[in-house]
Amino acid sequence: AYVSNITFRRLTFNGTSTSIRIKTWQGGHGLVKNITYEDIVMIKAGLPIYITQYYCPGSQHSGQCKNMTGVVKIAGVTIRNVSGTHAGVYAGQFLCSDTARSCEGIVLENVHLIADRANVPSSSNRFICWKAHGEATNVMPTPCLTASSDL
Repeated sequence: AYVSNITFRRLTFNGTSTSIRIKTWQGGHGLVKNITYEDIVMIKAGLPIYITQYYCPGSQHSGQCKNMTGVVKIAGVTIRNVSGTHAGVYAGQFLCSDTARSCEGIVLENVHLIADRANVPSSSNRFICWKAHGEATNVMPTPCLTASSDL
């Protein structure tokens, strides 16, 4: 599987459970490359940004998900000019495989997300990362990406 050179632009997500999302199964093979999300407004989005290489919904299999080394590589994802509120536990999650260099080149630019205070405690206004590599400029809450140069 190979997906590349896709741009999502000028979108509004209002009350969605997830919004900006890339999800791949462990054990897969292929590449997701040069994906851009820009000029996006979030209004009480459940999980505004979600990139995962651990997608494994219980509704589609029985038992616990296995940790596999095969992975669909994610490279060159830009998320730019995103603002608004979220009603979920986190502003975003970047959950990447333990497989070396499988998830890199994530760029966040001008991303400003705040927890909707009516529904979400302010302590939830954060990103969660696992093995996600990239860079961030002018991002709130504080991003948790590991610099690609640290690989």
